[in-house]
Amino acid sequence: MTNHVLFVHGVNENDPNYAQDLISLINARSITHEKIHNISLKWYDTTKEQEKTVLTELQASKSVWDGMWFKNLREHDLLQFVGDAALYLSQHIAADAISALHEEMAKELSNYDEKNDALHIVAHSWGSVILFDILFAARWDKTDCNCDRRNNDEKIVNAINQVDEIRSKFWGLGADEKTKYTGIKIGSISTMGSPIAFYSLIVASNSSHDISQNLNSIVRDGLVWQNFIHRGDLIACPLEKLLSDIFKEENQDCIKVKDFLTNNSLSEPILNMLNLTKYTSPLVAGNAHSSYWKSEFVAQKIAELTVACTEIK
Repeated sequence: MTNHVLFVHGVNENDPNYAQDLISLINARSITHEKIHNISLKWYDTTKEQEKTVLTELQASKSVWDGMWFKNLREHDLLQFVGDAALYLSQHIAADAISALHEEMAKELSNYDEKNDALHIVAHSWGSVILFDILFAARWDKTDCNCDRRNNDEKIVNAINQVDEIRSKFWGLGADEKTKYTGIKIGSISTMGSPIAFYSLIVASNSSHDISQNLNSIVRDGLVWQNFIHRGDLIACPLEKLLSDIFKEENQDCIKVKDFLTNNSLSEPILNMLNLTKYTSPLVAGNAHSSYWKSEFVAQKIAELTVACTEIK
């Protein structure tokens, strides 16, 4: 048996080895003798040019821009987070990210034992939204409607076909009813600093962004979802209640969702009492949002979960 651990990064990331610290922490805490195959997906090049153009135009308003607070935060974390969100809503732009992820997933998941292997997803920040959009969102479902406006955009058509190929690798997500319940099973999902709750991806029924129908398809055989939140992370949101509302009644016993606060630093009550100044709050929030990759607590929980799934198998 092999546990395949699929890592997906968020915004403001350009290091191909972004997951290595967390991987090392997980390996150091793993007590299973089963093989672990770590996969670090990368999509960070797909929106850089558009965001660079926007930043250049903002900086051109020199008299105003130079006098604004938090310029580093605006130019990096904020621009990339909001920029990626705005750009990705367009299927034409999202197609570039899908193309990059399709190539990597086709290579890394080309050989697995369908009966015995398990896949564990570890997704950070906006990466969690992108991955779940690809795996579950209705807007990438294939359609037989020739009048569908998507058929007029070659990039979108290619992306839909690529999404279909990606989904066919996962149990419960294949488009063909005969092969729907074949492929590797998703044993667990771990989200870190995830903004899913901010978007209509899981709460807007009958929306093209709705993920509830496809998500319900994979929980029939059981799914554990743990969501990590740093207390100072402004992007992270609780998911326990939100997710429980979208699962069908017959699947309620098949899904276990748990929110975890990742830190109990003695300094944080002091920061709360000080109410954080305009200078310290962006620094704390930025560090909090990237903290998961070096969190011993997160590593421990993921290691425990892979062992639990191994024992269940």
